[in-house]
Amino acid sequence: MRDTLNRMIQESIEKFSDKPALLYKERQVYKPITYRELGEKIRLFACGLLSIGVKAGDRIALLSENRPEWAIADLAIMHINAIN
Repeated sequence: MRDTLNRMIQESIEKFSDKPALLYKERQVYKPITYRELGEKIRLFACGLLSIGVKAGDRIALLSENRPEWAIADLAIMHINAIN
């Protein structure tokens, strides 16, 4: 069976739950987002998209600077089988 990005992210969340998945800069200091936190943020964003009527196959434009929220949004879009 072929791995999908969604499956690989989920496996990483389970395997590396307390390890940093992403870093962001706040006041010149890099701070981590753990895989567990990443998984929760993806889930919440995906639920938000579903709650406003986004469904599988819908196309979503994602406009953002390079930041953790971009990756979270992109992964949540893929999680519900919508298209970025």
